[in-house]
Amino acid sequence: MAAGWIADLGCKAAFGYPGVSIDPWLGAVQAVLPLQMSRHELCAAYMALGAARFGLHPTAVLGTSGPGAQLMLAAARSAHSD
Repeated sequence: MAAGWIADLGCKAAFGYPGVSIDPWLGAVQAVLPLQMSRHELCAAYMALGAARFGLHPTAVLGTSGPGAQLMLAAARSAHSD
């Protein structure tokens, strides 16, 4: 349901970092959108930012809770300042 909602918002790609708590979400998103995996939450967030900035379409980023979520805020703040 949420994966379809992300696609309905106009997202053309998703980026993520695998983890035990997020694996079911990644599988659901992968069924709807192309999913690019990274080795770090911060990398996934900046990959999504770059794809949105240069591809001119919305993207989604998915990561685990805890410190990874805080790391993704740096890219979100950068995207918000644009």
